[in-house]
Parts: sequence; structure tokens; C-alpha cells
Amino acid sequence: MFKKFYLLTKQLPKSDKLGLAAEIEKIILSIYELTITAALIPKENKEQKIPYLKSICVKTEVLKKLIRLMFELDIINRDKYFTLQFDLQEISKEANNWLNFLKPKEPKNC
Repeated sequence: MFKKFYLLTKQLPKSDKLGLAAEIEKIILSIYELTITAALIPKENKEQKIPYLKSICVKTEVLKKLIRLMFELDIINRDKYFTLQFDLQEISKEANNWLNFLKPKEPKNC
């Protein structure tokens, strides 16, 4: 995701590169940091991963909105928008699946 976005920003005017694009890059790097932090927490402390995963979900949703804003402002074209949105949807699915896996299972009634 970061590589795609970084390569895309090389083509942007300086004002866009230093504004909205710079903020998006920070959020992408923050998601990487949160993912690595959650992954490094031992399995015995899996409940400690939940706040990191929730943060990943929130930041991913913010990114979706910011990428949409770049598209609506004609900073990026439709193809780049759809490519980035697809990647964000995959990140969101993976984080939600990981979060659901960690949540305690409720006992089934017979």
C-alpha cells in the first residue's frame, strides 16, 4: 500500500504532495506500526492486541475517506482511486477477521 501511494505522490504537484498526501502517508505508516506491534504481542496475551487492531480499523476508515477526497478533488484518477480503495478494503477485512478471531467466543446453548 505504501509503495503504491508513494509512487503515486511523485506525480502530484508540490501543494498536494505536502498537504493531503503527506497526511495519508503518515496514517499508512501508523497502520504498519500498529500491525507489527500487534503481531509481536505473544499469543498468551492476545487480549492486548485488541486495542491495536481497533486502531487499525479506525485508521483504515479514515484513509478510505481521505483517498475518496483526493479522487473527488481530481488529485488522483479513477483507476488509482479504485486500486487504493481495493487495498484498503483488504486491509480492513484482514484487521476485522483478526479482531473477530481474538474476541472471546460465547458458549453455544443446546
